[in-house]
This record gives sequence, structure tokens and C-alpha cells, in this order.
Amino acid sequence: MNIRHIVRFLAVTLLLSACSSEPTVTQIPDTTIDVVMGSVSGEQISYTINYDTAKWIATPTAAGEDAEYEFEHVDGDVFALVIPERIELDLADLRKIALENAQSISEDAQITFEEDRTVNDVQVHVMKIGGTLYGIAFEYYGYYYGGPAGTVQFITYTSSNLNSLYADDLTELLNGLTITE
Repeated sequence: MNIRHIVRFLAVTLLLSACSSEPTVTQIPDTTIDVVMGSVSGEQISYTINYDTAKWIATPTAAGEDAEYEFEHVDGDVFALVIPERIELDLADLRKIALENAQSISEDAQITFEEDRTVNDVQVHVMKIGGTLYGIAFEYYGYYYGGPAGTVQFITYTSSNLNSLYADDLTELLNGLTITE
């Protein structure tokens, strides 16, 4: 299972800027508040992520990468990635794997918040995991899905000092996730 590779990806991404090429997106105009929504869809399993193109740049990853899409906030320093897998995995096991992965790069990594939430009619497990990497305090904030459709990890991350500044944008992006079971 490719879940273990997220840790290596985070370590590199926290230290380097994400690439900024544009994905093929569907533009959905929202005339009520003049927001142009982008949309990306999964190829391995059936999911869609709608996002505000004024806030986020979505980039499909290279073939063979664990993540299918990466997102970078237009201000920089705030990122997200989507890791879909066709393997069905229980949310309790997915929670354990996510924490163990974080602890493999940051011994002090711990869950700082978690709850179950319904997002667009699908049950997800919400977790925030904080730790330090190379002296940088970081926080993962993610929605984790495990069910008949497979497994989706939709994870945002940034340094802890930027978390409160971008909290609304992170939650808005995560809430754009729709999974068809």
C-alpha cells in the first residue's frame, strides 16, 4: 500500500516549493459571490474536489506518484495533496497508519484534534497531527475516507505558525471533497 510514501513527500515539500503547472480543470462560475470554482476528479476512484481558483492552484502529479493532485495556496507556504487508492481500508486503521507515518519523520508527532464528520453525504475522519521536522513545527489537517469506493487521504499541511491564518481556507478546500460510494 502506498500510504507510507506521504511522509517522504511532506519532508521534501516542506523544504521546497511545489511546482506550479496548471491542471485541466472544469471552471464552474458562481455568480452569487463572483468566485470561479475549479474542479478536479479522480481517475483511480470516484471523487471530485471543487476549489476556489482565486485561492488554490491544483496540479496533477506525475505518473507513478502516490498523490494524484497537489494544491498550493496562491500565497505559498500552504499545501494539500490527494492520495486515492482502490484498496478499502477501515478508518480506524487509516488513522493509525497516518499517525505512524507522521511519527516516522517526527518523533514528537501527535494527534491534536480528531472527529468524525459528514462531508457531502460521506463519513470522513478528520485529524490534525502536529510535530516538528528539521526544527519546523508543522501541522497536517486532513480528511480521511475509507469505504467501498477505496481510500482517500486529502491532507493539507503548513507550518504551525501559519495554521490559524489559513484555517478557513484549509477547511473550505477540504469541504470541497465529494466521494461517490
